[in-house]
Amino acid sequence: MSGEHENPRLELARIAGETARHYGTMRFAMFTVFSAVLGALLSFAFSQGGTLFIAHVPHRVGLAAVGLVLSVLFLLAELRISRLVTFYQEAAYAAGALPRPPRHERWKGVVVLTMVAPYAFSAVFWLLAGCGLIVFPVYPVAPG
Repeated sequence: MSGEHENPRLELARIAGETARHYGTMRFAMFTVFSAVLGALLSFAFSQGGTLFIAHVPHRVGLAAVGLVLSVLFLLAELRISRLVTFYQEAAYAAGALPRPPRHERWKGVVVLTMVAPYAFSAVFWLLAGCGLIVFPVYPVAPG
């Protein structure tokens, strides 16, 4: 069925739902990129060359600053995406296509908290590492 016979409110709800799904998918793609980038920073920090590199305070602080900045930027992006997902979900509910789930407001907050927690924990980790409160292992230099 097309065009003139469709209910405009249902069409609005469909578009809003598709847009919310798009941002939900984007959220997981961003988390994958974040995991790869921060995983590379961590693997460097825990490698032999990396621990020797970050044994020097300016290098450790520099690496931690990069990790902290990336964590905060991804956290802010996640908050924005969460707001967009919520906005378009609310638009779909307002269009009347779907009933609002029970306790939607309470669970909406739990979901946002769950989604930003990895970024926040990462930021705390890099802050502690930069301050020297998390010590990376320093491997002994091989004789030679």
